[in-house]
Amino acid sequence: MKNTFMKLEGFEDALVGFDNNCQRYIYSIDLILELLMKDGMSYEEADEHFYQHINKTCTGDFSPIIMNRI
Repeated sequence: MKNTFMKLEGFEDALVGFDNNCQRYIYSIDLILELLMKDGMSYEEADEHFYQHINKTCTGDFSPIIMNRI
């Protein structure tokens, strides 16, 4: 059976890597928020949208990893 790894559609510019151990894509929260703000959202709107609609969908074995920059 072939595994299907989840990508976040429309957020290709926020894709920062691939975890070889977990076999999952890695996205940056900061870059996702920047992309949402480029679409006209304020920081607060982008943050709320991210946590209510994007982050909640990233669950399960094949979901992407969402990371914070340090």
